[in-house]
Amino acid sequence: MGLGLIRLAGAATVRLDLSRQSRAICEEPAARVPETVNLAILDGGAAINIGQALGPSAITTHNWLGRRTPLH
Repeated sequence: MGLGLIRLAGAATVRLDLSRQSRAICEEPAARVPETVNLAILDGGAAINIGQALGPSAITTHNWLGRRTPLH
């Protein structure tokens, strides 16, 4: 079961693209607010940004994807 389980987990990971899936979630509030919207997961005392959509009034185009940022 060991090697087969590793292959199965790898195949599932390839199909699960959180960044791509989270973009659709971020786009609607970004258009409504209208500012940049980030989606992040908690990692101890920080957040790791996995999704981002720029709103039409966004002041900056900084890409936070994949970055670990302090909670605030």
